[in-house]
Amino acid sequence: MNKFILMFFIFFAPITFAKDIVSQHKNMKEGEELVTSINLGKGLKIEAVLDKTVRGNGTLLIGNTLLRIRDLFSDDLVTYHNEYLDVSCKDINADGINELIVSGIIKLSNRESSEVEMKSSVFIYSYSKSENKLVELFKNSPIEIDLTKK
Repeated sequence: MNKFILMFFIFFAPITFAKDIVSQHKNMKEGEELVTSINLGKGLKIEAVLDKTVRGNGTLLIGNTLLRIRDLFSDDLVTYHNEYLDVSCKDINADGINELIVSGIIKLSNRESSEVEMKSSVFIYSYSKSENKLVELFKNSPIEIDLTKK
């Protein structure tokens, strides 16, 4: 019974800023940068910097971690379905601090043919205050979105 209750809270807990980051990014002009903050819970408020390039890319900078959340052109044979990955915040481990969840559909182009393969992607990050960065807890994706790892 306790496992059921925990699963219920994990999947049905309110998402704190599910569409705010992406919708703020969509409303930005290309070449613009926006500084905002995210409340992760328990009084932990972190700065986030959104950047939208003229080349069809977009990033989310939290601490020392830079995530590519927008990819419009397949300059590296990868684009995101509907241009963006979804960004949401949810406390999935019941510690009172929200984790950052980035998910969506990745379109992988083939250099030799016109085929495009669609793959789902999920990344889950926890914020490390001591390291001032996002720590990857889970990844199921054919690509890397953390540009600090490249």
